[in-house]
Amino acid sequence: VAEVKFLKAYYHFFLLRMYGPIPVIRENLPIHAGIEEVQVFREPVDEVVDYLVELLDEAAVALPLTISDRISQLGRVTRPVALTVKADLLVMAASPLFNGNATYNNFVDSRGIKLFNTVYDPEKWGRAMDACKEAIDASHEASNALYAFVNLYYDLSEETYRLLTLRNTFAEKWNQEVIWGYSNGTFNALQRHSLPYFTQEQMMYIITLPDLGPSIHIAEQFYSQHGVPISEDKSYSYENRYNTAPAGEDQKYYIQEGFETALLNQYREPRYYSSIAFDGAVWFGNGRYKDIGKGGGDEVSWVVKNKIGDPSGRASDWRYSITGMYARKLVNYQTTVTNSSITYNSMVFPIYRLADLYLLYAEARNEYSGPDEEVYFYLDQVRQRAGLDGVLESWSQHSRFPTKPSTQDGLREIIRQERLNELAFEGKRFWDIRRWKIAEDLLNQPVKGWNMQGTNTEEYYNLVTFGELVFTTKDYFWPIREYALRQNKNLVQNPYW
Repeated sequence: VAEVKFLKAYYHFFLLRMYGPIPVIRENLPIHAGIEEVQVFREPVDEVVDYLVELLDEAAVALPLTISDRISQLGRVTRPVALTVKADLLVMAASPLFNGNATYNNFVDSRGIKLFNTVYDPEKWGRAMDACKEAIDASHEASNALYAFVNLYYDLSEETYRLLTLRNTFAEKWNQEVIWGYSNGTFNALQRHSLPYFTQEQMMYIITLPDLGPSIHIAEQFYSQHGVPISEDKSYSYENRYNTAPAGEDQKYYIQEGFETALLNQYREPRYYSSIAFDGAVWFGNGRYKDIGKGGGDEVSWVVKNKIGDPSGRASDWRYSITGMYARKLVNYQTTVTNSSITYNSMVFPIYRLADLYLLYAEARNEYSGPDEEVYFYLDQVRQRAGLDGVLESWSQHSRFPTKPSTQDGLREIIRQERLNELAFEGKRFWDIRRWKIAEDLLNQPVKGWNMQGTNTEEYYNLVTFGELVFTTKDYFWPIREYALRQNKNLVQNPYW
């Protein structure tokens, strides 16, 4: 019964963030219901949220803390899952898209009832903050913890060990950080669409489709090695980031030593190298498990090479990364492509993991009461796992804006970028930039990547525009189909459609 209540709330939550105010069916309609009875109205956002919280609270009380039969039952709902969804729901409801958004001041249903409360309410952040902490406490009680790679087989440098920790946080199924995972699939196709080719023979005989190429904008989003934005780092040559230089020996675990590559790829935070592969990037795994300097020949780590004539270069109109970069994070390091086959190490997609929850809590607490030690603590837990100093230390030592983390506005920007970096390619950015109401800023930019027609360094490292995105106010919510509007005269269309 508790699982059914949870799923009812979860599916309504999906509809709410897609469409805004939705009808709520509290009781099942009888099969003999008449036309008037089934022509339901959309309900105000705040009322929808309150009902879903009620359902999730009822479910959480009756759900188990953990799954006892892990072999066959993992993926079923637990108390931490229900409380985490409630936390996510309430953070969304407190965010600018839903909280005090004057854009929908005149959004009313056919009865004249306002569907959005356009007056900002800071207590929504307080409610979200409490829900996040409740979910964190339940997750800790269930033994969830930030993941660290367990090394039983390999002689690893500190750098490679950290990269495997960061990659496997996403790719190792049912690791201790996963609060809830989607277990009804292998995600082999996701890996196939993210794998580069490592030899010419693979390109000829193996069907991988490395078309999930991150854009330059996403590459620029990650921090420098000092844990601050590359546009703020006092020692990072931001204006020259598209120029090239040979990678130094001090970067050998990330980039082949001496390889001429863009400065954009150099001296970045570990999450950049665990999330993205690029021309010249070292790739630990894919059947090779000797760290740099620990082996040679066919044992040494692969190097991704993207120019025409290289294994991952463009050889046809498909089966290559259009941007010249790969979503490395989406590939398990033990997934192996050879010259004749692919062997997948199947994954469980993490719907929620603990770092996500920590960052939601830090965001809600900062929005409610501003920067304090607890906000820094949860934010820094995630940063430290990524090999970065805490926000106060990083900004005071390396940023052109040293006091940024001490203000609510500054820390808000930091927390948002931290979520974008930590949760890159995990399906969170799509919803986060909408609830923050900044999608029109980020999604009205040209999509750019490297010139995959290039045969040498000079040609390859030129930016190419692949398309122009258009995002307008109406795109924050889906339109309701005209057919549904004709079926139900009590529904109203979303604004601007």
